[in-house]
Amino acid sequence: MEKLVAPFLEEDEYLYMTPQGLQRFGQIYDPKEPLKHILWTDDYTVELPIKMKKSGPGNITSCCCMKLTVAILGSEMPLTLIDVLYTTHKMHKARTALRCKREGKYITWTYDQFYQDVQKFAKGLIELNIQPGKALNIIGYNAPEWIIAFYGGIYSSVLPVGVYTTNNAEACQYVAEHSEAEIVLAENKEQLQKYLQVWDRLPQLKYVVLYGEPVPSDLPPEFKDKVMTYKKLLELGENHKAPNFENSLEYRISLQTPGKCCTLVYTSGTTGPPKGVMLSHDNYVWTSQMVIASVKRHPDEPERLVSYLPLSHVASQITDMVGSVIIGAEITFADSTALQGSLVEYLKDTRPTGFLAVPRVWEKIEEKIKAVAANNGSVKKSIGNLILPKCVSKLILTFKQTGPKISEKEAQFPKFEGKSFPSVLD
Repeated sequence: MEKLVAPFLEEDEYLYMTPQGLQRFGQIYDPKEPLKHILWTDDYTVELPIKMKKSGPGNITSCCCMKLTVAILGSEMPLTLIDVLYTTHKMHKARTALRCKREGKYITWTYDQFYQDVQKFAKGLIELNIQPGKALNIIGYNAPEWIIAFYGGIYSSVLPVGVYTTNNAEACQYVAEHSEAEIVLAENKEQLQKYLQVWDRLPQLKYVVLYGEPVPSDLPPEFKDKVMTYKKLLELGENHKAPNFENSLEYRISLQTPGKCCTLVYTSGTTGPPKGVMLSHDNYVWTSQMVIASVKRHPDEPERLVSYLPLSHVASQITDMVGSVIIGAEITFADSTALQGSLVEYLKDTRPTGFLAVPRVWEKIEEKIKAVAANNGSVKKSIGNLILPKCVSKLILTFKQTGPKISEKEAQFPKFEGKSFPSVLD
C-alpha cells in the first residue's frame, strides 16, 4: 500500500480506528481514490476513522450559523451508543427513563427496565435470524417501543431506520428496499397495511412487528407467520439461547465501533425519492454532547423532556434518543394528537426542563400568549403583548444568535465506563 498523506491533520491530531477497521481498510483501499473510506464512504459496513486530538479538550468557535465557544471532546476516546446506554444504566438504574400515557394513565420504564427491554429486543432479532448489517424499519408515532427498538437494533448490529408515518405504501417500499430491511416495527394496522400491499416486492422482508395493536384477525393466511406483536418479539428475546458465539448478543455487540454507521436517516422525499444518510455512533454521541455542552444545566438535577416531533427526523433522535440518554433524562412521549393540541397537556404534566421545537410551534405559543393577554387587565396585557412575544421571538432566532460561553468545567460530561464488548452485558 502506498504511504497515505493526510494534509487535513494538524500536528496534534491523529486518526482513530479499531484494528478490525484498519484491516478492512487495507483490503478495500483504492489508490485512485486515496481518501475514500477515510474522509467519506458510500459503504455503510465500513468503519470510518475519527479525527482525534493527542491531548486536551478540543475547541470550536463557530458552527454553522451559531457562534459558539465551548470546551468539547478532543482527546477523549470515542464511544458507541452501546457505551452510552450501558453507562447511563449503570449510573441510574432506578431513575425513570421512559414515560407515556396508555388508557388515560401514565406508565413508566426505569433505566433498568429500558436496558433490559433493549437486550430482549436485540436477542429477539437474533432469534428471528435478522442478519447483521440489514435494517429494521420503524414506522409509528413516538413511543417507548420506538426508542427501545432503535437501541435494540443497534445492540444486534441491525440498522434502525425511521420511516415517516405519512409515507404511502410505495414510499415505505422504497425505504425498505433501499435500506435492505428484513424486519419492520409498525405501530398499528394502518401502517401494517402499507407493507402488506408491497410485501411481494420486498424479497428481503421477513417480519412485521406491531407495537400499538394486536395482530389483525383478518390477516391473509400467507402472512400469519410473518406478523407478530411486540410482546411476542420480547418473549422470543427473553428465551433466546445462542447455539454458538456468532449467534449471541455478545458477538453482535462486538461488531459495533464508534466509526461505524449506526443508523440511516432518510429525507421526507418531497422533492424526489427519499435519500438515506449514514450516521455513525461517534457522529451521534459527539453531536449530542455538543448540544448538551451549549446548554446551562444542573448535572445533579434530572432533566425532563417531552418527545413529540417525528423520531424519524435526526433532530429528534439527537435530543430525544441520544442526548437524553447521555444525561439520564426522563422522556415523556406525547401521543399522535400532540400537534393538534394535546401537547399543552403533556407540557403541563411533565414540566420539561428542556424543549425542542420548530418555529411554527413557537409561533403557536406566541399566538396563545397574545390571545390570553387580550382578556386580561392592562398590566397583564402589556406583559403578554410586549414582553413575552419578544422572548418567544428570541427563542425562534436562537440559532442565529451568539451561543453561550461556558468553561471547560461546566462542559464536563458523564465519565463513561465499559466498551462495546461482552462486558457491557454485566
